[in-house]
Amino acid sequence: MIIYFFGIVGAIGSGLLVYLGLSSRKERLHYRLRFKQALKEQQEQIIFKSEESKLETIFKDAGYPLGINAIKWHLFSYSLLVLLSLNYIIYPVLFKGDFSAFSILGIMAVMFGISPNFPFSLTSFILKRWIEYKKAKKNAELFSLYDMLISEIQMMNSTRINAYNLLKGLKPYFSEINGELNRLLINWNSDKGPAHALEIFAKELNTPEAESLITVLKTFDENKRETILQSLRGMEDTFINSQIENYRRKRKLYVDLGNLPIKATHFLVLLNFVVVIVYMVSFIMSESRFSL
Repeated sequence: MIIYFFGIVGAIGSGLLVYLGLSSRKERLHYRLRFKQALKEQQEQIIFKSEESKLETIFKDAGYPLGINAIKWHLFSYSLLVLLSLNYIIYPVLFKGDFSAFSILGIMAVMFGISPNFPFSLTSFILKRWIEYKKAKKNAELFSLYDMLISEIQMMNSTRINAYNLLKGLKPYFSEINGELNRLLINWNSDKGPAHALEIFAKELNTPEAESLITVLKTFDENKRETILQSLRGMEDTFINSQIENYRRKRKLYVDLGNLPIKATHFLVLLNFVVVIVYMVSFIMSESRFSL
């Protein structure tokens, strides 16, 4: 190890001295700037591809749990792959002369098991359930917004309703859809107008209930108080059915999470059984070759 270490250090030092001797200061500065520019462009390209990828969409729908996005997940997964490969493949081969195909299969199983893009992985299972949970909470707050809009309009004495002021006053009562409401209020006074801001709001929530509510919100500033109340009450059945569905989703989430330890135990038992069978067959075949 000491010989290899000094050999590598000497090779790097020799290459550096040759480079310094054959290039001028301006050339080195030019190469350094070109290298930094190429590195920056490569980083921007990687970030752009990650933000447009399917994996980024999954983490975005899940609300970026623990602050993890596609780039951070790739860094974690590649680091784990390198660490496992060094520990279970490269180190045994270089220093022990031992190569095991089971190590490669085990590493592949671990990487597939934590990959969000693999539909049967543990990470994919957790993220899907978390997305359903977040969607259920957003729908619950959307129902609260619908109910509070009716209550606020009923208490108003004016015949005309200002939708912007009404939404701005109700915004502090929500947490799950607070970001969407903030963007709605910011885009409200933009050049494209309130209708475009409401369409973005409906697209971000991406539920039939949101579409129905936005359709009524677009006409708040144009219609009278009685007409708005009649339109909102006409959506009562839709929102009640949505609340029932949200309750079913939450119950299903709790049941799935409760069954997760049982399913994991069954999977580990089956995996252990398969590994034992493979080892037994390998041992019998090696003994038969040795006896021959």
